[in-house]
Amino acid sequence: MVKKNPKIKTKSPPHSKAGKESFASSSSLFSEWKRQFIHVALGVFLIVVLLVSSLEFFRLFLLVGLAFGVILATLSKHKYGELVRDILAHVQREKELFPGEGAFMYVLGIAIVAWIFTSGDVIIGAILALAFQDSFSTLLGKQFGKTKLFNGKTLEGAAGGFIACAIVLGIFFPPPIALIVALVATVVELLPFNDSLTIPLVSGLVLQGLLAGVFRPF
Repeated sequence: MVKKNPKIKTKSPPHSKAGKESFASSSSLFSEWKRQFIHVALGVFLIVVLLVSSLEFFRLFLLVGLAFGVILATLSKHKYGELVRDILAHVQREKELFPGEGAFMYVLGIAIVAWIFTSGDVIIGAILALAFQDSFSTLLGKQFGKTKLFNGKTLEGAAGGFIACAIVLGIFFPPPIALIVALVATVVELLPFNDSLTIPLVSGLVLQGLLAGVFRPF
């Protein structure tokens, strides 16, 4: 019978660590794609709700959504809240202050815009700017970003977010207005503030001025 030498230790293949890192990176990217898909889908859904209802109903709908988010966040902290935690895991990142913070702030940003502005066009434009600029800048930045700017942002992500936002806004607004609002949303997204609040608010203010003739594009 051959005895094993206790001093001999098996070593992991040299590529195993790199493989694990690659898998973790792919998994993280997939989670971000899933999160941003929900991000865009929620924005489109809210626009549809606004289009088929009244502004008053839309405002109430958002308040109910925020209240529901608070309830879910509270339930997730309960020892029996495993199902709620699994649901919120699809829309949140690590190091969020509370469960579902990203989704809550997203809806809160839209709710603020809905209560400030009375024009459906302005509200729709603000939602589109948030949904598409933020999502595409994040995804393309993570996938292709190499040129660092600041606050963890990249030139490639910012450019991708600007293009996506301009294209979508161009469906609803004249090209000069779409380009200006997309550019403003892109600049705001680079700032060190919660862009779920700042993008729709600033985009809405600029769009309101452009549509009212206060700011003249060209």
